[in-house]
Amino acid sequence: MSLQSEMAEAVHQRLAHGAVSVAALVREVRERWGPEHSVGSVHLFVEEMLYCLLREADVDVACAAAGGLVPWKLPADEAWEKISERLRRLHEFLEDDEWCCLRKKLLG
Repeated sequence: MSLQSEMAEAVHQRLAHGAVSVAALVREVRERWGPEHSVGSVHLFVEEMLYCLLREADVDVACAAAGGLVPWKLPADEAWEKISERLRRLHEFLEDDEWCCLRKKLLG
C-alpha cells in the first residue's frame, strides 16, 4: 500500500468524527516530512491522497461558511480537478481551512 493510500485510509476513518480541511492535511504532511520538502512536493502528495479519498462513496467536499459546511455539489472527478488546480497554482503552502473540507456525505 502506498503512503498516500495509507494516509487516505486514516483520514477516511477520522471523517467519522468530523470534517477535515485540506489545509490541515497539508500541515500534517509538512509536520511529518519536515521543513526541507517543497510546496510542490507536499501539495502533490496531498493531491494524490485526495484522489484516493474522493473515490470513496461516502466522502463529500464542502467549504466552511457561516458556521457550517456548504457542499460543492460536484462529482468526485470534478472536485479533485478543482482542488488539484488550486494546489498546483499555489507558491505557498495551503493554509485556508475554510476553502475545502472533506466530510462524510449527508444521507437523504
